[in-house]
Amino acid sequence: MRIFHGIIVFGLIWTTSATPLTFGKFYGDKGKAPTRHPVILVPGDGGSKMMAKLNKTSGPHYWCYQHTSFYLLWLNLDVLFSKFMDCFASPEFLADEPLALPSEEASAPPNTRLSHHSLPGNPSEDGGGTGSESDGRPLGLTGLRNTGNTCFLNTVVQCLSNTRALHDYILRDGRSSDASMPAAATKGSLMNTFSALIRDMWTSSDETERVLTTAPLKSMIQRLAPRFMGSQQQDAQEFLRYLLQGLHEDVNRVTSRPKPITTDIDDSLSASQKSMEAWKRFLRLENSKFVDLFVGQLKATLRCTVCGHASVTFDPFWDLSLPIPSRSGQVRLQACFDLFTKEEVLDGDEKPTCSKCQKRQKCTRSLSIQKFPRILVVHLKRFSPQERFRGKLNTTVDFSVNGLDLSPYSAGQTPCRYSLYGVANHSGTLLSGHYTAHCRHPYTAEWYEYNDSRVHVMDQRNVNSGKAYVLFFELAGSKYRSGSTHVDNMKLTYNITDRKTYNTPGVETVVPGFGTTDTIENLSDWNSIFFSYTQYFYHIVENMVTQLNYTRNVDVVGAPYDFRKAPNELGVFLANLTRLTEQVYYRNANRRVVLVTHSYGCPLTLHWLHSRPQAWKDKFIEQWVSLAGPFAGTALSYEVYAAGYNLNVWELSGSRLRQEQRTSPSLAFLSPSPQAWPKDYVFLSTPETNYTLQNVQQFFTDINYTVGWEMRKDTAGLLDITQPPGVSMYCVYGNGSATTERVVYTDMAKFPDTPDHVVKGAGDGTVNLRSLQWCESWRGRQRQPLVSRLYPDADHMGMITKPAMAAEIVNHLAALNGGQLV
Repeated sequence: MRIFHGIIVFGLIWTTSATPLTFGKFYGDKGKAPTRHPVILVPGDGGSKMMAKLNKTSGPHYWCYQHTSFYLLWLNLDVLFSKFMDCFASPEFLADEPLALPSEEASAPPNTRLSHHSLPGNPSEDGGGTGSESDGRPLGLTGLRNTGNTCFLNTVVQCLSNTRALHDYILRDGRSSDASMPAAATKGSLMNTFSALIRDMWTSSDETERVLTTAPLKSMIQRLAPRFMGSQQQDAQEFLRYLLQGLHEDVNRVTSRPKPITTDIDDSLSASQKSMEAWKRFLRLENSKFVDLFVGQLKATLRCTVCGHASVTFDPFWDLSLPIPSRSGQVRLQACFDLFTKEEVLDGDEKPTCSKCQKRQKCTRSLSIQKFPRILVVHLKRFSPQERFRGKLNTTVDFSVNGLDLSPYSAGQTPCRYSLYGVANHSGTLLSGHYTAHCRHPYTAEWYEYNDSRVHVMDQRNVNSGKAYVLFFELAGSKYRSGSTHVDNMKLTYNITDRKTYNTPGVETVVPGFGTTDTIENLSDWNSIFFSYTQYFYHIVENMVTQLNYTRNVDVVGAPYDFRKAPNELGVFLANLTRLTEQVYYRNANRRVVLVTHSYGCPLTLHWLHSRPQAWKDKFIEQWVSLAGPFAGTALSYEVYAAGYNLNVWELSGSRLRQEQRTSPSLAFLSPSPQAWPKDYVFLSTPETNYTLQNVQQFFTDINYTVGWEMRKDTAGLLDITQPPGVSMYCVYGNGSATTERVVYTDMAKFPDTPDHVVKGAGDGTVNLRSLQWCESWRGRQRQPLVSRLYPDADHMGMITKPAMAAEIVNHLAALNGGQLV
């Protein structure tokens, strides 16, 4: 989970003896240049920019930023946005790290790592594939030979090949064996031929530019549908419709067709009941994986202008053919949907019979979408019957690559968002033209252009070429969407044998920027849009640079880490931190280091300081500045384990986030400490049980997450909070924000997913006051000074992100350095 959004920043400042210090507005006593202590910044839980490699292969790696700071929006973009990761290919990305220090590994547990030669048809246990050749070239980038005006066929096949759900059905789930249904007219031959082609396209090969023939598929289709005979150009949308329905027939789950129901649906039923009945009748005859993926349901509303009676009917659709409202220029795709759903008047010869008036009346008719398919195919009517004598409509239809919001066209106003993954383009005229495809790779999220035998990567900005004819969208929130969600990429798997956690097979992670401030000042690269929301240590570092003359990555540095892990799995990071501290000390003319830590970085730093000899701390550490430290844990951990934590953002699903949050050992490490909390303190209650520190194991059993108990045992003895740090300390924390103290369930049927009430108490909104002020218990118990300061209005993140608080911290650093701001 990401309870704490801060970064643990160990600020290191170093200079060499050959580099003179310069001073601007910062002056020491009597005008002398002050002694500037280097600073190491250590972020908190969720405060490091983490990157996940989605295809675990050799060769070029496709890395994706996980925007962990702007967790509120990025974390569950199934709801908000269709693109929640910035993906790019960069085999040398990590070569520029300023310190060549080893990092923690969290790839896969022993004996479960994927082979670099794994195919999507032989995937990892979790169902992900590698999606890459052994030489690093992504799989599936296979050209298709044009055997005589077959560009329409090649384009459709490429779009379907990059349809992740269909791709998984054929390659991963091995469903081509379904093609043996006796009801199918082709006896499964079409599905078998199509599956063989898709498998061949996704098979690893030593060829650098692989090209296959679609002749077997073309031959099969021509035998089944004579209208596709010959070598003349065909309409891609008509071919797509035939192909999908033919494949559906081959794997239709209805092996013995019942007689169709011809009676009308009871008009007294509600619209939703009519919809369900109509869908049920459709599935009696047509039920396959292709229906699951591609078929939606339209709602038609007929309203009598005389009596006002409205009648509704429901019909399935395989695609939506949208009219284009203009013959030239540019229109938005939403304008096409507006025209498609626009209310039309039926009068004159078109008058229907009103079921209430029992006579033909002037009526209005409108369409809306009752059921959204997982895969939405949108056909732009450039060759509608009305246009055949006037030529093709070359109007540019503007659409977004990153998201299509169809909520306004939903019959029930259901929020619905799609992301684009494929475009079939047509250039030329009605009688002579050419088809190409633009597709997003289902593993790497890179866009490629498929032009028969030629395949090459393309800039996403060029996907909309103005020639779009058929658009392919996938429903946001579907498990088949490109890549994986943040939850799927960030969750860990616990190995009971070695008692360590590992990434989901097929996912590798790295935390860049060790020894710099780059990845902890701002946790997103989308500065122009979200900079103010994703800032983390930015204000502190910026003030240090402009007011105290520090230099980024020289005398103020950061020490990010994998914040999912507890100290027992961060041995490499802690060793690197020790080395970094010593390097900074020596490179800065033997000036002692100031540690500035936030959130989870505080107890982690305490653990590290406890492991260092006192003589070492006396030599290398000037002071420790802790910000919002949860030294005694937090009661919020119980809420996270039980129901998940949506960070107080209603759009996010706590139960969905829980799948990742509870897998982090750092959550166990941040659970309430028995050294600070009473043993009988009730953290969570149900009508049957009060959960305290005395029945922790029962709590994990009752919420059906016994792995949590194993992690709790692993981390229970990692931190003795009764022992002071043994260094000079400035402990800063906030109060005044309602903070979880107890989670209450009054209905056992809701346990553990939905609490009935959360009791709030004193704290900074994330950490309880008892834990924040624990540092004060060390005062007088060590020879080094310890000063604490309470800011009544500072919440957990505001402690570090608000400019006013950043100024306070920098003022303290100025005083610590023996100077003053003027």
